[in-house]
Parts: sequence; structure tokens; C-alpha cells
Amino acid sequence: MDKHWTTHRLTVDDAEGERTTTPGDMLNREWLLTNGTGGYSMGTALGCNTRRYHGLLVAATNPPVGRVVALNQVFDQLILSGDDGADQSIELGSCLFRNDEGQLVHAPHGDQVISGFRRGLTVAWTYRWGKLSVERELVLHDGEQSITLRYRVSGLKQLGGRAMLRVAPMLTLRDFHSLVHREVNPEDFAIKTTGRGKKVTVARGDTAVTLASVDGTFTEATDWWRGLTYPRETYRGQDDREDYFVPGHFDLPLSTDGKTATAAITMALGQKAAEPKTKPGRATRLKKHADALPGDPALAKALAIAADDFVVQRHLGGKKLSTIIAGYPWFADWGRDTFIALPGLLLTTGRLNAARDTLRAFAGVIRDGLVPNRFDDYTNEPHYNTVDGSLWYVAAGLAYIEASGTSPKWLIRAMTQIVAAYAAGTHAQGH
Repeated sequence: MDKHWTTHRLTVDDAEGERTTTPGDMLNREWLLTNGTGGYSMGTALGCNTRRYHGLLVAATNPPVGRVVALNQVFDQLILSGDDGADQSIELGSCLFRNDEGQLVHAPHGDQVISGFRRGLTVAWTYRWGKLSVERELVLHDGEQSITLRYRVSGLKQLGGRAMLRVAPMLTLRDFHSLVHREVNPEDFAIKTTGRGKKVTVARGDTAVTLASVDGTFTEATDWWRGLTYPRETYRGQDDREDYFVPGHFDLPLSTDGKTATAAITMALGQKAAEPKTKPGRATRLKKHADALPGDPALAKALAIAADDFVVQRHLGGKKLSTIIAGYPWFADWGRDTFIALPGLLLTTGRLNAARDTLRAFAGVIRDGLVPNRFDDYTNEPHYNTVDGSLWYVAAGLAYIEASGTSPKWLIRAMTQIVAAYAAGTHAQGH
């Protein structure tokens, strides 16, 4: 386990020519990063979106719900300029389209130069072209609706000439369940460049995102990429085509003097730019959770990350409390799932305070002995549509009492209320 807490590593072609995977296999391997608010980043190891729910930043506008796809993808290129003035472009990343025969095809062609992928607290793709190597790392900021894209390029010094990264954001700024098509609202995006080209804000309706870079400048050059295809949506029998809006591109000049050249771009929900980060900010708390787990340390770290992915914050009654997401990418915090999962996710990992806060969050909204099964994605209103969720609440409450050695009065009162309501039967409520 390295400094990135790497849990997964895929290699297409390493220095010895050994192969552990293929680009085709990488297309079917999905990854997930979470930020503790219901927001996330998700995609495939190949860097190609195959679901409408994939995106480099899917932000929670009303944590842990109100999710919008803020940044779908980036079209990034390494541009090399020789002493003779000729330019050569190496495309990174990839998207899927259908040709006239209905077959899936890649464009751009990052699938042809990808050499590896790793996932831990961040995700990173490595691309190789001859002696050149480009690593694109995605850092999802913990507790914030923002990301940093960091690039490391090696092998430039021996080439001579000049080098530059061109990064074009591909946006939809939509509810994460819906899709965008150019013909519906072709003039729906507003663009504002500030900071002498270091920052650009793109807005669509009430949703705005701000991209910034101290390493380069933004050039407005609007475009649409049409007909991107999501094969996972095809499989689900859903609409599988979407159009991406491109507001322009950042040009990031790269130094050719040293062994490695670096550059970064940030993106944040709203009108304010995010500060670039090299680390997501989860390692400190995750170490405590991993230390509480027995067995192999590497496996403990992987389990600690996975458990932490599902714990999010929710505001109820003016209080910031912990709760548990039922599943990614589309679920919110569901009561039944929360209390089934609570002992394993929170008590086993030593997160007694989070377990207490989760139980308290639901105790405050018990109605007629029922805990909510879920909270509405848009209004945050509780929905009481679970038969056994309340009994799972009692089971989780008893497990918390045993693990913590405490018996909070509010918890005893909530469990007693549930048991009394079940004992009285549904006829007692006039149903």
C-alpha cells in the first residue's frame, strides 16, 4: 500500500512488456471516489464513460442529494512543437460513439496509448507514447464539491522543442438522472472568463461550475460533441445517447528542462474557484478506521476506504449528522440499508461517533414507530415506505449500545417507541 493507498492497479504494458489487462477489459472495470457529502467521481479504468452517471465530478447540491453531473469528461492532448515549427498531438482519454453499422468506436484514441490505471484515495491514468509518459491524476476534494486534475509529463527533455497540454472540459451541468441533447437547448450555457484567463465560470440555469489553473490560460471556443454512447444504458434499456458542451480549452505550457513537468486544473461547483490539492484529505481518519480492523494491513486499508465511501453527512433540524448511502451511483441514504450496514461500516471500524449520529439522525424523524426508508432526492422530505426498517433500527441501536458501553436516553426512547408501535399493531393508528 503506497502513499496513494493504492488498492487496484492495472497494467496494459509495463517496462518489461508484461500485460495484466487490455483496454477492452479496462472498459468494463469501474471505479468510484466519494467525498463524504453524497458527491462522487466515477468512471471506467479506461477513462471512457459508459453510464449517464459517470463523471469526473458529480456534485451534491443539497448534500447528500441533489446530484448534478458537473464535469463529464475532459478532452486532453499533449501537443509537441518541433524546432521546425511542426506540431504533433497525442490524444489522451476516450469517448464511445456508434458508427453507421451500429458498432461502438472510440474517439479520441487514448485507448491506443493508455498503459496503466491505479485506484486508491485518488485515481490516475498513465499514457505512453515512445519515451514519453503522461499521468493524469484525479483528486476529489474531501467534504467539498470540487476536484483537482494533476498532470505529470516525463520524457520531454530529450525531445527538445516545446510542449503544452491542451485540456477541454466536456460539460452537461444536468441532474444526474437526465441527459442533455444539443437540439433541446442549444444556447443554454453561459461563459464568463476572469482572472486574465486563469478562471472560467460556465453556467446552465441555476447550476454553475468554475474551472481555474495557475499553470495556463483559458480560451473560449464553444463546441458540441454529439452522439456519445453509454453501453451500460443500452443494456438497461434506457436512452443511451448524449451530447457534451465544450466551452473552450486551457493551454498549459510544460517545461522541457527537468525530468518531469507538472500542471494542474481545478473545478468547483459554483462561482468560486477551488484551491488545487495534491491529496483528498481522507488518509488521517482512514488510518484510524483501518487500525481498528484485524488481519492483513493492506486488506484493512482497502476495507476502510470502501466503508468510508458510504458514510455521508446530512443536515437535519439544523444539525450536521452522519448517515449511510444505500449505494452508488443513484441511491441516497435509505433507512433499511443504513441500519443493516451500520454495524459493519461504523462499529467494526471504530466509528462510534458516526454510528451515534446516524441513529440520532433517524430518531428525530420517527413517525408512528416508523423510521424513514429514504429521503427525497429533491425535497429532502422523509418517505415512510419500509416494513422492517424500524426493526433494523432497533437491532443497530442494540449493537451500538454493546459496542460503546453507553445507553443514550434519546436512543432508548426511540427504540421503545418503535417496539410499542409494533406491539400495538397497525389498527392502533387507524390504518
